[in-house]
Amino acid sequence: MNTKVEAVARPYLPARILRWQQEKTGRSRAAAYEHPLAVRYCHWLNTISLVILAASGLQIFMAFPSFGPKIPQRDFLHVPSFLALGGWLGGALQWHLTFAWVYIATGIFYVGYQFAGGNYRQVLLVRCDLGGIWPMAKYYFFRGRKPNAVEPYNPLQKLAYTSAILIGVLSVWTGLAIYKPVQLSVLAWPLGGFHLARVWHFAALCLFAAFVMGHLTMVALHGWSNLVSMFTGWKRDPEYLPEESPTESFERNSAEIAEGVVAASPQENPKENSREDLDQPSYSGRGRREKSTPSDIE
Repeated sequence: MNTKVEAVARPYLPARILRWQQEKTGRSRAAAYEHPLAVRYCHWLNTISLVILAASGLQIFMAFPSFGPKIPQRDFLHVPSFLALGGWLGGALQWHLTFAWVYIATGIFYVGYQFAGGNYRQVLLVRCDLGGIWPMAKYYFFRGRKPNAVEPYNPLQKLAYTSAILIGVLSVWTGLAIYKPVQLSVLAWPLGGFHLARVWHFAALCLFAAFVMGHLTMVALHGWSNLVSMFTGWKRDPEYLPEESPTESFERNSAEIAEGVVAASPQENPKENSREDLDQPSYSGRGRREKSTPSDIE
């Protein structure tokens, strides 16, 4: 009798997880280090770059506000001046080209960092996430119950972040085709030529605008602790980490004592801990013990 055994993918948790108990209430608390410094740096630098690229790009577009030969002479749209950056075509080009290279360099570094450290499974869509997209979509549209959180990001969020990288690739591809239409004609040809490359470039801007609106909506729906964690790296009491029972807390402390390390319980306010408290090791969600200071959570 043949028995088919299916492999079950384990949830991908942050590498550093802190657990402690409040002295006053005895409540078990937890914090996960979701966003390393490199990720936070890329996130905010790309945010600034995208805002400047969008505003300067609209100013460049207004120098020829059409996607064809303008016969008849009709503008595709008129952009309000407060949404544009640069003042005129030359000034907008300087802003756009400067931050385009910043955007490209940051994107390459971000993707390389995620794959080099294996952290891509936390934010990017992988095969085992495909089955969870539709249940999460039904929940967001009030058509189903909320799936249990087992990782920092649900499958629908991962799909959005993966799509953002693909949109970024499209924006760079089309942008280079427009920047050097003769020297880089090999990039413009698959897009249908220079004129259609402008259309695709504008479409990438619209897709980014849609992503940002969805991204901000998800941040609001999942709590502002997500926004705070993008500044500090740490997220307090994430829902994918269940609260420890007294038995689990006892077993964890016993294991630390057995290894010759007595982990002092952090205070509710990590800034008030003593120097000895800050040097205690923490429990790692992926099986390693690391020294992490509770003050990092703030």
